[in-house]
Amino acid sequence: MASKDERDIADTIQAARLARQEGRAVFVVSTKTELSQTTYPAWNLAGLIEAVEREGWILAHTSETAVTVAYLRMTCIFRRHDW
Repeated sequence: MASKDERDIADTIQAARLARQEGRAVFVVSTKTELSQTTYPAWNLAGLIEAVEREGWILAHTSETAVTVAYLRMTCIFRRHDW
């Protein structure tokens, strides 16, 4: 059984494919990530970005907003990339 992160990534990949098929120039992903007092690798976010980029998008901009003491809302803006 797939984890919630794996299902979220799969759903996002499907949405990225659909947006590309529709000819969209911009694709936006908003996700929640855990806060930490120290620097840490955000593997789930890195996996999400890599998966969307494999669908023909390039990460153009990110922003963070504190949602609670424990979580950040990350917004990632992708632009279509034609190789």
